[in-house]
Amino acid sequence: FNAATSASRNIWTEVSSMGHLGPLNHPPSNKDLTSKEKVRIHKRILGGFFRAELRNEEDLYRHLLGSSIDSDALQHETRCAQPIVWWEDNSLAVASLPGQKITAFGATHKANGQGVLKIKLETGQAPRGPVQVSAGKSKSRVLHAPEEQP
Repeated sequence: FNAATSASRNIWTEVSSMGHLGPLNHPPSNKDLTSKEKVRIHKRILGGFFRAELRNEEDLYRHLLGSSIDSDALQHETRCAQPIVWWEDNSLAVASLPGQKITAFGATHKANGQGVLKIKLETGQAPRGPVQVSAGKSKSRVLHAPEEQP
């Protein structure tokens, strides 16, 4: 994670029940999951990140980083110089750099220590037209308002 300095997006995910060595069991670091289960989970998470990046399917990040997986079982940290954006529960979610200043909807916000920001939209304040955020010198992809999705 720390050595991938040239990557525009670095995402670290820890599955708590896998122990320190992830899908390996040499030595066994945690007995909660079998080696086979650990490998399956690891491949599923890694495959999701690869697919989102390589096929330009950024909406998949909602399933990999969003609140639907917020729990004690998974922990994340993002270092994304090129921000990732998605809609979630009447909020605009952004994965960027920890503490990064992010400009959206004409205001400046700040990502948390894990590099994630969620901007809650008030009822009746849904944005119209395309939305794009700025994080430092980088801009996100253009999103359409949730009710305007193609």
